[in-house]
Amino acid sequence: MAQTYHNPYHNTFWEEPSFSVYKHSTNAARKDHETGRIRLFATISGHGTIKINGINYPISRGSLSWIFPYHSTSLTEAKNLEVIEISFPLRVLLQILDGPNQEQLHKMMFQNHFSPVITYPNAEQLEKLFNEALQEAEIRAPLFETLVLANVTKIILLYLRYIYKEKPKFITTPGWKALRHLHYHFAEPLSTTKVAQHFNATPERLNQELKALTGKNLLQNLTQIRFNHARALIQVTDLPIKTIASNVGFRSFPSFNRQFKHLYKETPKEYHREASKKAEPTLAFQIYMYMTENFKLDLSLSSLEKVFFTSRKNIEQALQTTFQMNARELTTFIKISYAKSFIQTTSLSFSQISDLAGFTSVRSFNRAFLSEVGMTPREYKKSLPE
Repeated sequence: MAQTYHNPYHNTFWEEPSFSVYKHSTNAARKDHETGRIRLFATISGHGTIKINGINYPISRGSLSWIFPYHSTSLTEAKNLEVIEISFPLRVLLQILDGPNQEQLHKMMFQNHFSPVITYPNAEQLEKLFNEALQEAEIRAPLFETLVLANVTKIILLYLRYIYKEKPKFITTPGWKALRHLHYHFAEPLSTTKVAQHFNATPERLNQELKALTGKNLLQNLTQIRFNHARALIQVTDLPIKTIASNVGFRSFPSFNRQFKHLYKETPKEYHREASKKAEPTLAFQIYMYMTENFKLDLSLSSLEKVFFTSRKNIEQALQTTFQMNARELTTFIKISYAKSFIQTTSLSFSQISDLAGFTSVRSFNRAFLSEVGMTPREYKKSLPE
């Protein structure tokens, strides 16, 4: 697909960008390249047909496509077709699904088999969200990466709400059913014979269909899916690599290590070490956002450990690297920022402001305020212009 605009979002904290945002236009068919990333497409104008795992889907203005790493895609026809694409790694989806309403989101995502292409009823809303992400990728103003994530989150949540409400039906082939089965059951002990029997097919027929769809047989697809999940877990958890290998379905740890190095040219330990370095700023900003939104809650290290499923050492290291503050110092900074805002905009007493900002006592509030601002709350209020 010829590109008329190319402006990848690139977070300077990451070697590999979290998001890439592109605008494509084409009049020609093409076969997609293989990628381990998730991709969202919004059709802005024109029309065409996209083939996903052997099934043709017509696309036109308002079409929203959600392509996973296990999808094999090609554009079979296009006429004046213009789309905006946002791609991102699996860890971003995991982060979104593990947010508020976690249980409902997981149910909507994994217990409902949905079409990878829908026609969203509000094309203007869809275009606005994708265009905003594209503009943020171009401008790269402060916090642009957070704004891109916000748009992606909204797009995914709107998609899930739509498919959960509409439950669009679509035809599936045995090959596609098998791929979907691998995606949901990859951690189980699977074989070509076992999966073929599950779908009343012969192993030969199933492998033929899968090769036609993805260029890989069942075991090759299964291995790729397992590694996609393993790499995501290595990036977002502190689980031992041996545990991760077992959790995604590998029964032999030496085999996991050997195949990992063959595919990615580095060992899982080397990958984990590099991913940890890259992840520190992202973890730090996640903690900062959590603290900002929940400044009245318990923000001790023991509490943050449970919220972010990581160690105190990782939390402190990430905050120190990004903000040059430890967790206690950042908590105080955020609470005092709120307190200053309350002093500036309300006539509340200092005792009420202390409580609103999440301090356990007025004395601790006064002490923290003096240390952070260089004057007492009363002196600060007097210093404000009338």
